[in-house]
This record gives sequence, structure tokens and C-alpha cells, in this order.
Amino acid sequence: MYLVVKLFRVVGTSLLLILALALFQVAWYIAAITMAPGNDLIKIESPLFFLHGPLLYFLYLTAAGVKRPVRKKALHFIPFGCMLLGAALLLSKSVLQHAGLQTAMIWYNQLSGLAGISLFVYLITISLSNRRQRMLHPSLQRFLGQVTVIYVFVAIMQLAGIAQLCWPALQLDVNTQGGQYALLVVVALFAIREIAAIKTLPEENLHQQIYDSRNIATGPEKQQLPEDQGAGSRYRRSTLDETTLHSYAVKVQCFLEESRCFLDPDLSQEKLAAETGIPRHHLSQLLSVFFVNSFYQFIAGHRIVYAMQLLKNSRENYTLESFAQACGFHSKSTFNKYFKEYVGCTPSEYRVKMTAARNIKNRIAADA
Repeated sequence: MYLVVKLFRVVGTSLLLILALALFQVAWYIAAITMAPGNDLIKIESPLFFLHGPLLYFLYLTAAGVKRPVRKKALHFIPFGCMLLGAALLLSKSVLQHAGLQTAMIWYNQLSGLAGISLFVYLITISLSNRRQRMLHPSLQRFLGQVTVIYVFVAIMQLAGIAQLCWPALQLDVNTQGGQYALLVVVALFAIREIAAIKTLPEENLHQQIYDSRNIATGPEKQQLPEDQGAGSRYRRSTLDETTLHSYAVKVQCFLEESRCFLDPDLSQEKLAAETGIPRHHLSQLLSVFFVNSFYQFIAGHRIVYAMQLLKNSRENYTLESFAQACGFHSKSTFNKYFKEYVGCTPSEYRVKMTAARNIKNRIAADA
């Protein structure tokens, strides 16, 4: 149950629905061709193919942390609803007895080709948006990239099948309908693999990193501030609700970790807002209400964390000036000031401690 709840928190329902939809369609197709070969279930193109494009797009929105109103999301299901109604009419007993059934079925299957066109449009939209939008969940970004290739072939199969209907003289030596369902099996396998890797999804670690970065960025005087203490009063000072603030915090944290833009000594609040896609006044509220600090102190906290990692892992005797520049500080004095404020000792003292600890560890390993 915990894993299910965690999965829903991380990816919502889109990934699960894509898996369920692919498995259901494959199972339905196998049952239809084995239990009743040649019946109308096989002759009629499945309207469910109109759902794959919207679900992929919703998964992209989840991965990017972008919210859309429910009404706008509902619009994406209108084509599916229309085709589902058409399929239901074709399969009803009253229509089956109608003399024009075959003509209606041909028209319906030709219209089903719009599913391939629709899927292409969604795939192009996701690919173009993916270049401009930072992903909150890199694993979902990889999954989208992988299944996009598969869905391209699904769309090609759909269009090829419709081309055969529209131009009977066109003979393709390919079972386009069977090919579509075979590709859905591959989509399902990728989705299962993604769900099986749930323990590696970054949501929990990311939340802890946000809390840690909130502490390190607010300085030692405020590091003991509990997560919920005074939260209500803080959030009342903002026009953004707690959920939106946390979503922004995730986006900023992901962007800082992936791009390491805090190492740019000329990084500004305007530039960070533009890169993350967060309105500048919302970013100001995030810093003052959620992280309880100014922009420069917040960025300085991330630079100090990075500096600690460099000093801990570096085996070279670099000067503190070079360390300061590598971490995004303009001067050694500013670097020393913030380092001692956040860590409690100077960079030189910290390096001596880390070197001593590393030497002890190496001696123990050598004796063993």
C-alpha cells in the first residue's frame, strides 16, 4: 500500500493509466482473435487509441510539474468520446441489422485514422515542450523519450492501416492491426519497468533535499525551525498556497541540482525565474515565505554545500581563491564569511579535518 501511495504522489495516475490501457487493449485483442475470429470486434478499430496521446501529455505535465485546470484536461477526451459512441452504435443490435452497416463501418474505420494524426500531434507537442521545460522527475523524462519512439511506430501503423482502407489497391505485406498491439506490449513493458523502479524515484529524497536546502539557506540562526511550526502564519503572508509553494520549491531544487547555475557568480533572481519558468514575483514569495531568506543568501547556501563536497573529495592542494571562484563567489573573503557562518569553521579548518579523516580511513583500509 505504501508503494502504491508513493507512486501516486510521484507520478499521479497517468503512468498507471497508460499501463492499464495498453494491457487492456492487448488482452481484448487476443481474446477477440482467439475466441471469436473474424467478428465485428476485430473489424472495428478500437477508439481507445484516442486515449494514448492525452495520457502521454498528462504524464509530461506531471513530470514537468505543470498544472492544468480539470476543464482543459477534459477537452482532450472529446475525440475519444465521439469515437466510443460511434463504436457503440456499430456494435448495437439495431445497427447491425441495418443494410448500410458495412459502409458505416468503413467510414468509422477511416475516421479512426485521426487517432494516428492526433498521436503525432501530441508527440510533437511533448517533444517541443520538453526542450523548454525542466523536468521534476528525470526518470519520467527518460520514460517519455523511450515510449515516444514506440508511439511513433504505433501512429505509423495506424495511418498505414487507414491508407489500406481508403485505397484498396494499396497492398501492404504487414498486419498493421496486429503490429499496433505488439507495440503496445512494448509500451506496457516499459511502464512496468518504470513502476518497478519506484524505490529509485526521487520524490522522497528530493523532499529531504528541499528541507536540507531550506535549513542551509536560512543560516544557522534559523536552522532549528521545525517544518510545521509557524507554517500557517508564514503561508498567510503569501498569495500562493502551500501546495504551489512546495511545487515551486521542487522545481527550483531540481533545476539547481541539474544545471548547477548557482556556480555562476553573476546569477540573478531574474535569470533564475526565467530559467525555471516561475514568475519573478512568485519566486520572491517562495524565497521569503518557504525558504525564509533573500535570494543571495539562498544561493550562497547552495554554494557552501557544493564547496563542502569539493573540500571533502578533493585530493589536490588548491588555493582557497580557486575554491571560492569554483563555487561561484567573487572573492575569498565572501567565501570565508559564508562558510564559517553556515559550517561553523573556516574552509581551511574544514579541509584539514577532511584530510585527516581520509588519511585515517586509508590507514584502516590498508591494515585490513
